[in-house]
Amino acid sequence: MLTKNASEMLDKLLELGSLTDLQNTVLQKAWSGKTYPEIAEDLGYDAGYVRDVGAKLWRVLSNTLGLEINKTNFRSQIQRYFQTAETNEPVKQSASPTHNWSTSSIHIAESSQVSSSLALPFSLHDESIGREEEQTELTNWIEHQNCRLLVIQGMGGIGKTTLTQHLARTLGPKFERVIWRSLHNASPASDMIADILGTLGHLDDEIRWEEDLNHSLTVLLSYLQQHRCLLILDNLETILRSHERTGDYREGYEEYDLLFARVAQLSHQSCLIITSREKPKTISTYEKQNKQVRSITLRGLSAQAAQQMLASYDFSCNDSEDWELFVSHYAGNPLALKLISTSVRGLFESDLAEFRKLLVQGIAISDDIDDLIERQFSRLSLPEKELMYWFASQCETLTYAQLNNLLLNSVARTELPRTLERLKRRSLLEDVRGRFSLQPMIAEYAMGRLIQELCQEIASGAFDYLNRLPLVNAEATDYVRSAQVRQLVQPLVNYLVERFSTRLQLEQRIEQLKDMLQKLEPSQKYSGYAGGNLLNLLILMDVDLSNRDFSNLTIRHAYFAGKQLHGINLQGCRFANSVFRKRLGAFSVLP
Repeated sequence: MLTKNASEMLDKLLELGSLTDLQNTVLQKAWSGKTYPEIAEDLGYDAGYVRDVGAKLWRVLSNTLGLEINKTNFRSQIQRYFQTAETNEPVKQSASPTHNWSTSSIHIAESSQVSSSLALPFSLHDESIGREEEQTELTNWIEHQNCRLLVIQGMGGIGKTTLTQHLARTLGPKFERVIWRSLHNASPASDMIADILGTLGHLDDEIRWEEDLNHSLTVLLSYLQQHRCLLILDNLETILRSHERTGDYREGYEEYDLLFARVAQLSHQSCLIITSREKPKTISTYEKQNKQVRSITLRGLSAQAAQQMLASYDFSCNDSEDWELFVSHYAGNPLALKLISTSVRGLFESDLAEFRKLLVQGIAISDDIDDLIERQFSRLSLPEKELMYWFASQCETLTYAQLNNLLLNSVARTELPRTLERLKRRSLLEDVRGRFSLQPMIAEYAMGRLIQELCQEIASGAFDYLNRLPLVNAEATDYVRSAQVRQLVQPLVNYLVERFSTRLQLEQRIEQLKDMLQKLEPSQKYSGYAGGNLLNLLILMDVDLSNRDFSNLTIRHAYFAGKQLHGINLQGCRFANSVFRKRLGAFSVLP
């Protein structure tokens, strides 16, 4: 039941008109405290679809209101937005720090327009636990090596902003001015620079009205040469392109690179810190050319640091292995650990041993973590998504050579080096001595997305990911193959049985898809993994294959070991990477 005040705020929000009818409904039900599965049940939609609608909803609200909004904080952020709008209190600007420096000396705004809806992004207590090594390195670069341009990179929730806040607190007294800007809803570079100059007291009428970017940059760099300033641009990824061309600027924001180039190349005594989930390509070039341009990629916290950070949750944990698994599963991501810790405390009374049972089964309990990853996943191009699905579905680390052999599409193989580099630049891919993998929580998310995609394809009769990658790697070790069955195939079958009502109806649907595949042109039906995937689904459903007709198909990665093949028609089949109980000599084998 909504309070009168909450209802009024919600009505005002809906009046903005930027939401679809379904997003409006999801927002109202989420405000009432319902989870995505509960909303899906109320509306008659698939839970995964409602979760996708929710993720898009929070992005729309973030862009509309100029705040960072997700399912965890949306009530408080919306309340703060309308409360601030009513009071209309501007963000305070204070003079350059001299004596008694504090965080109130930092000028902060959301994008180049000073926003009255923002509070200071500085917490009252220091949450930079576990970042001592990074703090020392960054402080050394700024204080002793006169670093001009510094990029702090990492995936969402890893602690980029928190670490930057710590740097602003500790190094602030050594600078005359500290200016913080978030790039959510950022204006063009000319407006941003004009705003910074205005904050510094150097915005003359010529710059204001003519918006001369080169002149503005000259004035700004002159100031940075004469005065020691710390400039911070948070969330740079919001002005970078999504999908293709990772690391390039969005249309209309290319001129930001002029700012970065001048800051990197001209001599001055100031420092510009950028936080981003991705690093612009041009900054990588400046870094190679100039030792005063640096970047650091933040990794997850250690188990010990995470335990210190989460001390207030009073976890019950008698086995250090439980704690190690808990932290490693979420890759030491501070925000993810805090989000899931709230659920563990509420559902399991902070008992990690009980929660571990769900982790082992691959059961997710927090929509908030999905929302966190979705923000990064939604920026991927189709080749990047496909590669993410490959890493998730194979359940093991893969080398470049292994991936190149598994990819059947010649274009995908050609683009493989570039796609790998893009995923690394987005902080989504782990690379340990040439073996690539996903962090466990990202792999879990990607696996869930892949299962949804496969369900839709099987229901609609499409052959996309069903034909692009194998559900089971027949040549993998027993351990890896068992993991694929447990984490991918069995959940897929469970979802499909629920969708088709009975296992018999699902079996019939797979037969229909097999018939459709057999009717395709040879160049199509021989080109992918679909034949082997359909056969593996029947095998793993323990369906009797007697008198089944799988003739004239390409069968890749079928696992027949221990399965009776009496009466099955495999005439004219082409086999590749498949495993039989005994050697068969009557079939064509692909190289």
